[in-house]
Amino acid sequence: MRTLYFPYTFLAQETLEALSACFDRITLYQPTVRHTPASIRDWAKAGRLELRVPARAFEPQIEEHLQSLQGLGALYGGQQGGTANFPPPGIPFHDENGSAEIRSNLRRMIRGEALPRTETAASPGGVLQACLFLQFAQEFDSHQEALGRDLKACEAIEQALFSGLRGDDEELALEKPSPGPPFPSAATRREHMLAERLSAWACLFLYDLAGGQGKSTAALDAPVVLVTTDRLAFDELLDQAPEEAIEFDLLVERGDGTARELPNVLSRLASGLEEAPPAPDPTVQDGIEVHGALIPKLSPGDLLTACAGIQWEGSAEDRTQPNTVICLVSG
Repeated sequence: MRTLYFPYTFLAQETLEALSACFDRITLYQPTVRHTPASIRDWAKAGRLELRVPARAFEPQIEEHLQSLQGLGALYGGQQGGTANFPPPGIPFHDENGSAEIRSNLRRMIRGEALPRTETAASPGGVLQACLFLQFAQEFDSHQEALGRDLKACEAIEQALFSGLRGDDEELALEKPSPGPPFPSAATRREHMLAERLSAWACLFLYDLAGGQGKSTAALDAPVVLVTTDRLAFDELLDQAPEEAIEFDLLVERGDGTARELPNVLSRLASGLEEAPPAPDPTVQDGIEVHGALIPKLSPGDLLTACAGIQWEGSAEDRTQPNTVICLVSG
């Protein structure tokens, strides 16, 4: 079973710790090899993450357009229509008319007009667009995580300073601050293009499922379970299901106890070997909260087709998984 973390390509250490308490290894998509954050590379080397880069053959084009768009972002920095409002996947700009296409789309965005969707996400142009979007999103998330850490550090220093001024008897040794939140609060996350992130991530998943770059990436074996720590992302994906899902809640012990049984349970649900989610274990009083959703008779490829906004006929590999299982993990 593969545990796919969605719809982000970046995760903070606290997120990895929460997921690792339930799963042996997390699969994380990367838009490029070159720009993979150092922390994620280290976790992959340690065996805690499996990195998948289905579109690595497009990396030279992605790098070229990243440089062009970063220059464009510097030109329009701080103005509506800059790269912060980068269009969602589906707009081709990788051909000889690319520069004119970008300028035209920026003007449309500034005027508040709808952008044309002339490329399917299943095509190379759509995958390239998705990778570019996910790369910018990854940089944004990385900066947000670093900013959160810095703010926590400042708060710790301020508290120690005020404690010293008041003459408190408590020890004033500064402790290493805990990592800040990896992403913006739930109230503001929709402003950071959650729907577009999910659409781009779905595009990359479908490309990977269809074979991606052939032998450059190992096949995406079934079953797969879609996992997130983001409630809004969980709800956003669940909204794409044509039928009502069977939702369930589990409380699993930390360590080598029931948490290690969770992957087996989810794998059997996704494979159709179990028809109903298990009941919560009454003996577990304190542990990791897992909220899940079982979507019967709908493969992950079919579900994510709606997110990517394309017509997709699926693949033999995906058809071996009759059900979709989505999990929300809370520390």
